[in-house]
Amino acid sequence: MNYDPELWKTLKLGDRVKVMSWPTEFDAPNYTLHEETREAYEWLLARRYVLTIDRVEYHDGQSYPWADFVVTTYGVDAYHTMMLNHSGLELVE
Repeated sequence: MNYDPELWKTLKLGDRVKVMSWPTEFDAPNYTLHEETREAYEWLLARRYVLTIDRVEYHDGQSYPWADFVVTTYGVDAYHTMMLNHSGLELVE
């Protein structure tokens, strides 16, 4: 299935998305991805978890969507906030 790699640029407050594929940006040479971030993306991918855009920040004329979510593992909650400025996203109607 093809996903719009630029979808993130059009997201607005309240939009719902899923991470449907590993962001290609993460595989770029010299790209550093923290272990906790990698684990969060793997969790989102495995569960096709729906994220809701709960804030949008603007820098240099570009909007940057953010989502907060909670991962519960063995009864322990891990709170995450993530900027979704990458490929691999699909809009949920």
